[in-house]
Amino acid sequence: TLSTHFLTDEQIEIIRNKLSPHLKMYALFSLTTGAKIEHIRHLKWEHFEFDKRVCRIEDAILYLSEEVSELLQTERQRRIDNKLNDFGYVFRSHIERNYKDVPVAKSTIGGWCTQVGLLIDIPNLRHLDFRHTAIHKLFVASGSVGMTSIIMNYPFLGSKAKMFTENGEKNNELLQEYKDICEI
Repeated sequence: TLSTHFLTDEQIEIIRNKLSPHLKMYALFSLTTGAKIEHIRHLKWEHFEFDKRVCRIEDAILYLSEEVSELLQTERQRRIDNKLNDFGYVFRSHIERNYKDVPVAKSTIGGWCTQVGLLIDIPNLRHLDFRHTAIHKLFVASGSVGMTSIIMNYPFLGSKAKMFTENGEKNNELLQEYKDICEI
């Protein structure tokens, strides 16, 4: 049976300091947003509102840290400057000739997890470990099941809290400020 691995602060620092740019962008985006694997696969640049540091995909709003927002914008500009056609997708192979008009494969994400896991000494790291680490860290920092449930798009943490905060952009600004207070 597979167990969940919660990444330590030391492992997160290794990710920040020792990973290649494309793996760092993937890992830190996953760690700070708690994004589901399907969101990672289908994420397009058009889903971002960088001025608000949010990403809207399907029914989820992913809140970006300043660090991750800067990483994404830098990568987007690199692709524009180099005239790379990523077909609008954010997460791609680091090998440009492998870009296709389809989402990145689950097996590719699995390979990224293996590479990251080897560096941080978790040989069977899975994407879900990033999501669970993000949820755990935010919950521990905030102490709020409801806010964690909303910010991390994890409805099973608290089924009723979301209905009290979904009214308009003002609440999204409040949630972004709250997440910044508890940032990883």
